Amino acid sequence: MLAPPDLTGKFKHAIKAILNLGYLFPERLPFTIDYEPLALGRTITRDGITISPYPTSHLAGMTDFAAAHGYPNRGECFAMYIKAGKTAIVYSADLGSLDDLNAIEGTIDWLLIESTHIALDQLWSWAEERGVRRIILTHIADVLQAFFA
Repeated sequence: MLAPPDLTGKFKHAIKAILNLGYLFPERLPFTIDYEPLALGRTITRDGITISPYPTSHLAGMTDFAAAHGYPNRGECFAMYIKAGKTAIVYSADLGSLDDLNAIEGTIDWLLIESTHIALDQLWSWAEERGVRRIILTHIADVLQAFFA
């Protein structure tokens, strides 16, 4: 699990509580969960899988509000570039705009992208220019539900 560096302890406690509420007790899982602080420019590699965070602008406007009210949040949101063998996946998280993904270099085989905060007509041309092989849309706005039904 990746979390902001200053929230790792609180994040770890909250995630453990949520997993326990869902009966996903650590003793019953066939794997362990490692909690890693997330930081811009820090790439994590485990078992041949590389994860690189890229900032998005989705929460940038919340930084001042959080600070003014004493919340530790820093308005950070990250897209992830995940490389496993020859396959590259981008998980967008929430975006401020499609431009948030322009910093990601390298091929993208699969793009798992939220579609509420971007223009889909721009997404198609962006993906074609980048050579994206597959797109999975999430977070589909209500106005688009009928289109995809």
